[in-house]
Amino acid sequence: MKHIKYIIFFILIFTNTEIWAQCVAIYDAGIQSMQKHKYNEAIQYFRSAMACDKSMESQCNTKIKECQRILNKKANQVEEKFIPELAIREKSFHFAHNDEKIEYIHVEKSSPITYHASSTTPWITLQEYHNNTISVKCDKNTGISERNAVIYIGNGHLIDSIDVKQDGTPEYLDATPKELMFFKKGGEMQTITVNGNGEWEIASKPDWIEAHITQDGKIIVSASQTKSKRHGIITIKSKSNKFYIPLQVIQESKLNKLFNKEGKEKEEEEEE
Repeated sequence: MKHIKYIIFFILIFTNTEIWAQCVAIYDAGIQSMQKHKYNEAIQYFRSAMACDKSMESQCNTKIKECQRILNKKANQVEEKFIPELAIREKSFHFAHNDEKIEYIHVEKSSPITYHASSTTPWITLQEYHNNTISVKCDKNTGISERNAVIYIGNGHLIDSIDVKQDGTPEYLDATPKELMFFKKGGEMQTITVNGNGEWEIASKPDWIEAHITQDGKIIVSASQTKSKRHGIITIKSKSNKFYIPLQVIQESKLNKLFNKEGKEKEEEEEE
């Protein structure tokens, strides 16, 4: 009987030791969760350890309060504000009038990540790529004037811009013939053909000359009657003031300088 009592005593000791080890393991799991900042998980471990072994109630409650204090502090902190960002490497582009090259915009930073590119003119073509680049191509500028536009990059929060300048087509202006000759009687009309890619006008002419610009860009010129020889200059100029073209106008007092022998005899008869 005495031996049976000893056997029961040792069985109880070893059984309680195994349970206590399990409770300690649960407590240690709670400590590890705290170290990983998993505070809600740690609270559950500490409550389980406390239920497992009432003797651990005090230390488990201490750890539970510590976890709850940290969680409350996080809850009371002001949520970090979202700060939008947008950074474009390029600031401007300069194209020739007939430039076929392609330039690229590099979006170095965008928060939010989604952005969109647009331009203020249809003569700029934009193509967005997935590697944060945007291609820029210009149509040929057939006008003589420089033209300008702006490309906008926006991500819904911020907008950045890139200035685009394109040269105009080189201007030219010419007129033919360079010399006009009229009879003394006047009334005859002659035509000046003007070739140019810009706007032009008649800058000056003699008072005795009438000049009218037609819809197709030609000049109809006539002279009034005269008794003496005279000459003058019709000046055609571009409105850009880049070109001035002088055209000589001569009106003869005698027809024999313009006609053959037969014409000369006719003129002498008219003078008589």
